[in-house]
Amino acid sequence: MKYVFLFFCFSLAIFACKVEPEAKQTLTDTQLREIFKELVIASEAVQLYAKENQDSVRDVFMDQIAEIHQIPREEIELNMDILKADEKKFLEFCDTVSIYFRDIHKKTQYGQSEEADELRVVDKKDK
Repeated sequence: MKYVFLFFCFSLAIFACKVEPEAKQTLTDTQLREIFKELVIASEAVQLYAKENQDSVRDVFMDQIAEIHQIPREEIELNMDILKADEKKFLEFCDTVSIYFRDIHKKTQYGQSEEADELRVVDKKDK
């Protein structure tokens, strides 16, 4: 019985290690970067929903992103998996998207900075 169990474990290990052909990225880096930005936004938006609804909302957002870009959802998921497998490229994308959102934050917060308040005071005195 012990040998049957060992044979089963060995067989399972061999079949589990089956090498699949390496998938190739089908989207351009520009397309993937735009989709990645939208996935980050969608991921944050999903957090606003109750836990029991998050999976459904995530699916809706993913379907909408696929429709907007006219790319099948499966192709987006495949390309995202390929991106995640390439750690260096994934971190590069994360940095790019982080800079993008930082710049948006700066643009939307400009009116609330101390410099902007000082400029407004100067502008009011000149009138």
